[in-house]
Amino acid sequence: MKKTTNPSIRFLLFGTAVFISISLFMHFLPGFANWKIVSDLTISNSSYPLTLWLNFDKPFIGLFVLVYLLPLIESKKNLWGLIKKAAPLLTLMILILTAISYYLKAITFDPKIPSVFLIWVIQNLTFVSIPEEAFFRGFFQQELDQAFGSKPLGTGCSIIITSILFALLHIGWSPNFVAIVLTFCASLFYGVIYRWTQAIEASIFCHFGFSIFHFLFFSYPFAIQPGF
Repeated sequence: MKKTTNPSIRFLLFGTAVFISISLFMHFLPGFANWKIVSDLTISNSSYPLTLWLNFDKPFIGLFVLVYLLPLIESKKNLWGLIKKAAPLLTLMILILTAISYYLKAITFDPKIPSVFLIWVIQNLTFVSIPEEAFFRGFFQQELDQAFGSKPLGTGCSIIITSILFALLHIGWSPNFVAIVLTFCASLFYGVIYRWTQAIEASIFCHFGFSIFHFLFFSYPFAIQPGF
């Protein structure tokens, strides 16, 4: 969001942008013919079935933020340098979240390359990783950072509040409470990565990289837990 000196106008613009973005994210606005490409496909042993949509309304969130609000890396050299900087963070994230997921029995080891892998890669990058990171980190968290200030407490609050919203908006796609908790934890990592690198490409890279690792090596989307 462009800076304005009037707090009331800035709050109104922020609220309007959030309302429209969430409406698109939740597919509340009419006029989009979303396409279901995979329906109730089981790709992992003892996992919930997978359904994939090409939600043509959702990318508008990310495109608006990327085009109008965020500075982007302009050279391959700088992009490669950012990837090398973000890769250790992605590795740490994978290790920690995998351990937590195993402890909560949300995943099982299940290496595979399903027949839908290529279309899943396109769908996840274009319709999930880019628009979600652009909105939640590049817009929402960034706006909270400016409101709370750059001190550690303010930064922590902006990351936590953004992650709460991120998790809540995934309730409709989450099979149980454990999945919501893990979504919240993943968002904390994305928020820290974005704040540390100050580059939306880094959080997109880690979001997409973590999703690919999960998809290829573990039960996807989540293992079915007894009692749920």
